Amino acid sequence: AAAQTNLALAYALQGEIPKAEARLLDHADPATGLYNVGVLRMSMQQYPEAATAFDQAASTRPSLAEAARRAVQARTKSAATKER
Repeated sequence: AAAQTNLALAYALQGEIPKAEARLLDHADPATGLYNVGVLRMSMQQYPEAATAFDQAASTRPSLAEAARRAVQARTKSAATKER
């Protein structure tokens, strides 16, 4: 799993974001894959998209409370960015 995540990050660094996200989603359980997509989107300052991925992760696995927390964080950052 770690190697697949590293490969996804390599794709992201090359600007191949769709490939990176597909790699994250294809090689993990759905909730973990969605959570990792959210983290990737946060790192690219795509806050609304990150919130969506975190929401989907939390909905896929309700016990993944960190995903719900990260969705709130992404929405907060999105709102702060819009205020500037």
